[in-house]
Amino acid sequence: MKKVTIQQMRAIDNQTINTYGLPAQVLMDHAGKAVADETIKLLTNKKKKIAVFCGPGNNGGDGLAAARWLYHYGEMVEVFFVGNLDSASLETRLNFAIIENLHIPVQKVQDNWPSLKDQIRYFNVVIDALLGTGSHGQIQGLYKKIIDDLNVSGVNIISIDIPSGLNADTGQALGSCIAAAVTVTLGFPKIGFSQPAAKKYTGKVIIADIGLIDK
Repeated sequence: MKKVTIQQMRAIDNQTINTYGLPAQVLMDHAGKAVADETIKLLTNKKKKIAVFCGPGNNGGDGLAAARWLYHYGEMVEVFFVGNLDSASLETRLNFAIIENLHIPVQKVQDNWPSLKDQIRYFNVVIDALLGTGSHGQIQGLYKKIIDDLNVSGVNIISIDIPSGLNADTGQALGSCIAAAVTVTLGFPKIGFSQPAAKKYTGKVIIADIGLIDK
């Protein structure tokens, strides 16, 4: 399977949505289900507590969709939402509303992170949907604190599409970067994954077919 750059991935997304008419919300739902399915495969028969860390971007929307599917499967799931929901895409806001309608527990993470981070040790799995392929520049502030704390928590992390803080083209960490046990990448592997420096962040890479149209 071909490896894609950020620019190529955006072109495929745009073509799928705007040329062929497959709605972005459908793609997000497919992504969420794929991540939930892979998460279930990695769990034992015993129920696990799963924390899903979501940012306001579309990567966060994928995480919210994954949380909904995990809830649908009967798993114990809680969402930690970082950032401003008002700035999120329509699809991300729609998925957030569904989470609220289902009464899935949500923690809104702001300056309260120091009081929340000790909760992470009570979870068996963390799904990382904080930052997607659009990240650039050094990771700073709250996102850096969360990423660093998750990395030292000892909890297995599953990243959606790309570990938060990794440059998808170069495979280099943008300062702080999630060290995932598994990365469920969407559609196509990113070209930066082939770089040796990326391996310690991506962990095992699983390619999820979410219905993108590349013609």
